[in-house]
Amino acid sequence: MRSFILAAGFLTVLPMGKNITASESDIGRSLGWFPLVGMLIGAISVGVCWLLHTMGLNLAADVLAVLTPVFLTGGLHWDGLMDTADGILSYRDREKMLAIMKDSTVGAMGVLAAICILLLKIALVVEIPLPEKLYCLGILPVISRMCMVFSIVKFPYAREKGIGGIFAYHAGNKQLALAAAVTAAAIGLIWPWPGFLLVLWGLLFSVIFSSWVCRRLGGLTGDVYGAVTEITEAAVLMVVALAWKIL
Repeated sequence: MRSFILAAGFLTVLPMGKNITASESDIGRSLGWFPLVGMLIGAISVGVCWLLHTMGLNLAADVLAVLTPVFLTGGLHWDGLMDTADGILSYRDREKMLAIMKDSTVGAMGVLAAICILLLKIALVVEIPLPEKLYCLGILPVISRMCMVFSIVKFPYAREKGIGGIFAYHAGNKQLALAAAVTAAAIGLIWPWPGFLLVLWGLLFSVIFSSWVCRRLGGLTGDVYGAVTEITEAAVLMVVALAWKIL
């Protein structure tokens, strides 16, 4: 329970774990509970979407369902997405890209990436019918956090120091196994079919994206972990929306 609270305190703005004294290794080993935090975020997003749909605010329901995780995380992963886009899409050498990503100033490519992914997510959620929309919103943060955990454990860290290094240097296969077990339980509870197929697709997509970034930077960073989360969610939503149109 302490590790879950630490994970929730790190990933969200919820008043959980803020007053707990913990070492970097304690925080790093909380990695296995990231998908459960995702399940909590998904549950709140589903609640917002369902409530507004029952009130007849259909488009607003979908928009706020997508924005709810942004608010709950304080834009943590979106900040990583923007910094990653600024660095990688600058097409500079490795050290210059890492320096750009470390700079707190957001550039044009970062803003453009955030706008594109956000609009894409909203458009795709709108295309998914009820009640499948609610199931999808429920498992989406679980899948993306599982993919983040996989990237953290299985890909090298690009910096000697950094916030992401707290997890990269203190977590391993034990935390990955816990995250996989939590993800399996959550998917089985919420949407077993086609949830497990979506987990596989999310993992495949995140591995491809992480491998591409790794070739550019020689590893991943905390910013890239955030980018993995947001881009993977868009990729999963794309498959769900296409499936309902084709099938």
